[in-house]
Amino acid sequence: MRTRALWGAVALAVLAGCSRQPAVETPSPAPPVASPTYVCTPASGQPYACTGQQYTDQEKQKVLTDSTRQVFARYFNEASRLYRAGGAAQATDVLKATTAEKYLQAKQAEFAQLKSSGVQAVGGNIRLVRTKPDPEVKDKGFDAGLDMCIDATSVQLKRGDQVVDDKGFAVAGNVYFKRVGGALKIVDSEERLVAGC
Repeated sequence: MRTRALWGAVALAVLAGCSRQPAVETPSPAPPVASPTYVCTPASGQPYACTGQQYTDQEKQKVLTDSTRQVFARYFNEASRLYRAGGAAQATDVLKATTAEKYLQAKQAEFAQLKSSGVQAVGGNIRLVRTKPDPEVKDKGFDAGLDMCIDATSVQLKRGDQVVDDKGFAVAGNVYFKRVGGALKIVDSEERLVAGC
């Protein structure tokens, strides 16, 4: 009987050790704090955490700004060439490829006037000093815009050997772009003569 009692005690001890204990709830760890996956970098200012959509929008804007700068640089190089050549009676292929609408008409008339008057830019430098995005362009109904300044103050304007203007010129303002026939082109501007850039 003693053996049975001993085995009974051992069995109870084993069963007690194997019995189910009431579940103790342990708090689950807090979900990790989401770290920003995207970092947006404004044209001026400090980078900041942003959403995927904000990042995508910013990247699209960068591509558009780069495209406008390329179109404007191509136009600028052609305009500089035409000022030095003394204008052109007709719009050149590059002028047609980079400008349209009002802007093409105005520049075509300007370069035709230079040609008929015999005036050309001589000496000095024609420099594209500034191009930066125009943040208010969407309010004006255009696809993109650049704030720009061109400095040709070291250039003389001559008709043959006669100096017409020995101080050159500087132009500042905004140029506006739209897609015309699938290509981004300068279609309008708000420019003014300035003392310098």
